[in-house]
Amino acid sequence: MGTLSFRTASKPGLFLGLVMLVAGGAVIAWPPEILVHHPTIRPSAFSETKRVEAVTQGRARFYGGCLVAAGVFIGLFSLYAPRHEQP
Repeated sequence: MGTLSFRTASKPGLFLGLVMLVAGGAVIAWPPEILVHHPTIRPSAFSETKRVEAVTQGRARFYGGCLVAAGVFIGLFSLYAPRHEQP
């Protein structure tokens, strides 16, 4: 069974979790209003080759919250996942 140990933790996983946590927190604190262009692979005859999504401040906060949750999950998984101790 794994324990929360920094010594046996995955350092890249902890770094990735921390970066995601900080980036998500920044998006929540300063939510941008942006237009995101999604290119389509196979456009139909009635649509354009790019689809535009308007990201409002509320939706940006939601995406930031998802990023924070993913960062916390990855960080805790990196700490908790059972690993063999390095000599």
